[in-house]
Amino acid sequence: MNGSSVSRMAGICLLGLAMTMIVVAITFGAATGESDMSRAEIEEFLADAEDNEGLFAIAIGAQTAGAMFILAVASALHLLLSERNRFAASFARAALLTAVAATIVNAGANFTLATLANDLADGGAGGAGRSEVLEIARAVGALDTFAWLASIALTGIGVAAFGVVLLGRPSEAQALTPPRWLGWLALAGGALSAAALLVLLDEAFFGLSSLGQLLVLVWSLLLGGWLVMKAGHEPQKQAAFEPAVG
Repeated sequence: MNGSSVSRMAGICLLGLAMTMIVVAITFGAATGESDMSRAEIEEFLADAEDNEGLFAIAIGAQTAGAMFILAVASALHLLLSERNRFAASFARAALLTAVAATIVNAGANFTLATLANDLADGGAGGAGRSEVLEIARAVGALDTFAWLASIALTGIGVAAFGVVLLGRPSEAQALTPPRWLGWLALAGGALSAAALLVLLDEAFFGLSSLGQLLVLVWSLLLGGWLVMKAGHEPQKQAAFEPAVG
């Protein structure tokens, strides 16, 4: 795969990731009344999920698709940028791969909560009563909250690490050199997103994390669009991942 193909793939995956972030935010917000999955009123949350079952299903599907996009972004950007700073690029890829695992756990927990919402609406299932369903939902909700915050924080850490790579000196072999300000944007957005886990200690950090997620969304759109437009249009230098000739 040549440099232009990798650049185009990275751009498309970043744009796809941005779109899934938007879909998840909108559908979970509409389905549950808020985006913070740590709300204490689990019974009210389950009622909202049952009333908006279709939106909830779309959000879970978008989470799963988002995990696949994160996986593709991690691989493509590592291929594209590893010659600049191999350690930072590898660290970024590892953080994003861990974020994929957390996102899948989060989607699985949300699917379980959706199932429990149906059980609660039916008065319990399999012999379990209302109180048992609520207790199970509280336990799953705790896992859901941690996985959700972990996926945000780990994605932020990975994006920040790629920001460090973008701020480094480009390799002579690379044809595509994104603007340095995209590196600063990734570093700022990623660092703020990483504050998501601190929400477990104090909800005041939620605002910082939300700002970070917005910056990561903007970064994904801008870098993705830049890569798609520039791929194949810049003078071709020796690609960093192609063997030297002669």
